[in-house]
Amino acid sequence: MNRSTKWLVGVVAVVLALLLVVGAVYVGFGALLVVSDHATYYAPGQNLGDVDYDAVVGDARAAGYRVEEPRYVNARSPRAYDGDTPELEALYGDDVRVWYVTYQYGNLSTVELTYPTAPDEPSRVVFSNWSRTGDRYTVADLPPREWVATRLAASFEMDEATAAEHAARFEMRVAETNPDLPTFEVDARPDPTGARAFLRAESETTGFEPSVGEGTFRETYVVGENVGTVTYLVPNAAVTLRDGDVRYIAYVDQLGGVRLEIRLPPGEEIDEANYRATFRELFETVGLPPDAVDGYEFEYSPGNW
Repeated sequence: MNRSTKWLVGVVAVVLALLLVVGAVYVGFGALLVVSDHATYYAPGQNLGDVDYDAVVGDARAAGYRVEEPRYVNARSPRAYDGDTPELEALYGDDVRVWYVTYQYGNLSTVELTYPTAPDEPSRVVFSNWSRTGDRYTVADLPPREWVATRLAASFEMDEATAAEHAARFEMRVAETNPDLPTFEVDARPDPTGARAFLRAESETTGFEPSVGEGTFRETYVVGENVGTVTYLVPNAAVTLRDGDVRYIAYVDQLGGVRLEIRLPPGEEIDEANYRATFRELFETVGLPPDAVDGYEFEYSPGNW
């Protein structure tokens, strides 16, 4: 075999190897689509009030149901502060986490403070202003420096002078870089109790948006046309009853939120009376009120892959 023939054989071998790799990728991707595809009955969550979460989880395990617990927002724990917050723990339980705090300035300008998962990680501060005229931000698109500094001082363990330095340094950075999304990090210890106290003192009315199965809930504080919010997380559990190829899933969180879902092979359907009866059985078994199933409205998707 001469040199040119060897070279041609080598090229062909490389091409074949690449085709095999690409083919394997496509086959694997196709198999993933087949495995992940399913028809779904989905019912938006509701809050059922006082629920003994630990008893629900224990009864579900005792009944042989599959239990995934704890979960945080679709099974992934986001950045959320679970530090020393005795006031919040008294209200919402020992496992409460503060996810983020928002302060609204005007109708379309918001400052969002996202707290970290651990005290030694920085928090993230993000500004948004939907009324700006250009694609990139300028200092004119930001709230006043003093307004920002006051809220930083309330939301973190820092004095007013340090908060003013943070606000001034950030404003200078925006002036120099004109970012797509103004963002900076704060290394100071979060103070969600201080943020709540500040919002409570400023607000004219307050509200509460309860959890509905994923463990997420929110306090709202309204000042004129401006709204401040504190968003929290508590653990939730996915309780699954399996009947052949059909999975009946109840997502239950610590504050009484419950969301329902059914997964089954693509294109298949179940009679409504049957799936409601199955969920009533599940509810009764784990200690949830069976009659609550009647209040859920289900939507059906046949699967789209």
